[in-house]
Amino acid sequence: MEEGAGSVRTTSDYDELLEKLESAQETDVVEQALVAARDHLGMDASYITTIDARIQTIHALVSDPETVNRFQGTVFPVEQTYCMRMLGGEIPNAVPDTRAEPAISELPVTGEFHAYVGVP
Repeated sequence: MEEGAGSVRTTSDYDELLEKLESAQETDVVEQALVAARDHLGMDASYITTIDARIQTIHALVSDPETVNRFQGTVFPVEQTYCMRMLGGEIPNAVPDTRAEPAISELPVTGEFHAYVGVP
């Protein structure tokens, strides 16, 4: 236990603070990578998700504030995702016009996202 400035902090308090700092640094790196990918590809948004047999979750998203507020943390059924179709070989990794791609043109998300680039 250490003391300072009128407060007492335990070692676990410092461990928690260090974990938060490391997490913030990782978040900065992820955000920088997403910004670089978005800018390099000329896209409106870039994001990182996880996907399992049932759902896909957006964990990090870089876009305009409205899009971020709307989709950050969103969970989608995999049946409604481009990623599942890309992983299953139904669509290529890059789809310049999602509205023209038969395997995804009818998905609800296609009304909002008109291009897709995915990396497994």
